[in-house]
Amino acid sequence: PAHLSPVSVLRAHSQPVTGVQWAGSETLVSSSWDGAMHVWDVRTAQRTHTVGGLKAIQSFALSSASESGAVQMPASLLAATGHDNGAVQLWDVRAKPSEAAAAKLLSHSTWVSALAFSETSEFLLLSASHDQTVKMWDIRGKLPLHSLDVHTDKVLAACWGGTDGGAIISGGADARLLVHALPSS
Repeated sequence: PAHLSPVSVLRAHSQPVTGVQWAGSETLVSSSWDGAMHVWDVRTAQRTHTVGGLKAIQSFALSSASESGAVQMPASLLAATGHDNGAVQLWDVRAKPSEAAAAKLLSHSTWVSALAFSETSEFLLLSASHDQTVKMWDIRGKLPLHSLDVHTDKVLAACWGGTDGGAIISGGADARLLVHALPSS
């Protein structure tokens, strides 16, 4: 295979990078154990904005509304970060750093290992944790809509599935992939 060289190197994090995701075709958002989320202009390889807290970011997701094919980043950009204390923090990545923290979702008892926003609703979020659960949230509230306690070890991955987003898939240290059908509304 041909050797690929990077066309640019983006440097700002001081600890390992834990997530990267596109926000429009020319904007990238990254997260790190240093607790920061950086917004990058990929054309210029420059950091344009930084938000975050003091807690290391273990998992990271941008809302599906943020991932449109638009060239420009939307005026608001919702992100979720997962932390080793079981907290899920919601952020408006475009806000001033002092105003970026939007809400905190507390229900996991330990490390949040994966997050995924629904592609069919900007308000639905999955969180997976080392506490052996997957939680489905409506981020406009404070309590999970569903808590799936079906793994026998840490849950390491979770995503939405099906053509209509009507399924949740989770995988964990118990070496199982579980497909959960959501009830019809």
